Amino acid sequence: VAAFMVEPIQGEAGVVVPDLGYLTGVRELCTRHQVLFIADEIQTGLA
Repeated sequence: VAAFMVEPIQGEAGVVVPDLGYLTGVRELCTRHQVLFIADEIQTGLA
């Protein structure tokens, strides 16, 4: 696996937020296995 890409807050069909601790857990797994962690979304960038 080269990278794990995630959209932290999904805005289509309502606002979908990941469960508490999910992103932290994924980040820890990526660090442990030397996998690039990419978090990118637009929903919170509309300011």
